[in-house]
Amino acid sequence: MIISREIGNESWVVRESGFTIIELLITSLITSILAAIALVGFAIYKDNAEYTKAESDLRNARTAAEVGLQESDGTNYAIEFSDTTGGPVVGTLNDILPGAVTSAGVKLGASITNCSGSGAMANEQFVVARACNAELYVSWARMCNGAEVRFSQAALPGGC
Repeated sequence: MIISREIGNESWVVRESGFTIIELLITSLITSILAAIALVGFAIYKDNAEYTKAESDLRNARTAAEVGLQESDGTNYAIEFSDTTGGPVVGTLNDILPGAVTSAGVKLGASITNCSGSGAMANEQFVVARACNAELYVSWARMCNGAEVRFSQAALPGGC
């Protein structure tokens, strides 16, 4: 803003520097829009990272399930779940998945069901991994006929 003053025969021009309220409002509006876009993108990347962590735990658990199947004595194990603190699985789950280790924030579950087919024993295995902060969980199953299935589904609300 320019102010012109005249005193006697002298005239002075004074410039006042600064931003108007409109300029400040527009700047803050643009900044908040950019921040909102960045936060949405960050949430998507974080969810993908949690899901990838669950997929990694599932691959490790699947390997452990192969060992558990070799060591199995024909016992049926209902679905058992790990806690979400991370580390080696314990208890009955260790019988199903010997040596499996989970990441913090991932719940791991597994079961073995013995099926009898054509006179020989076959095994159905099921392993599920769910990241507590992700919207999907991932599962793997080997059916009694030997078919393997891997799928991911939307997780129920409520986390772990």
